[in-house]
Amino acid sequence: MTVKTFKLQLEDKEPEINSEKSPAYFADRIVFEIKEKGRFASVGRDTKPDANTLVIDGVVTKYHEGNPMLRAFIGMGAGSAFFEADIYFRDSKGEAIGKIKADRNSWALGGGLAAAQNPTMFMNGAAVKIAEEAVKLAR
Repeated sequence: MTVKTFKLQLEDKEPEINSEKSPAYFADRIVFEIKEKGRFASVGRDTKPDANTLVIDGVVTKYHEGNPMLRAFIGMGAGSAFFEADIYFRDSKGEAIGKIKADRNSWALGGGLAAAQNPTMFMNGAAVKIAEEAVKLAR
């Protein structure tokens, strides 16, 4: 199993604070969650795949930290945080064998819950789901 560093192709042309770090962080978090499952003999980052290697890669398409104060006090979508990515499961030859879309945003109603939500939290949650799907594809 290897997880490649994700590409960053944001819909917004203006890079968001911390967006440049998100592809590597997301891949690292996926590796961590897959290792926690204990299903793969080897889990690496950007390693060369052999014939039996499952490869995970993808593209971060939306990363917006938003404004936690607006989320807390205004709500109704003001200051929303977003994270979106296309995640691909591939065989060792690069052929896609599965795809997941991560599409998360902060809670629209505001308050403390919405204020605490951010792209890092969304990436962590998506990594757990990706690890669960990877286990299903294990041989």
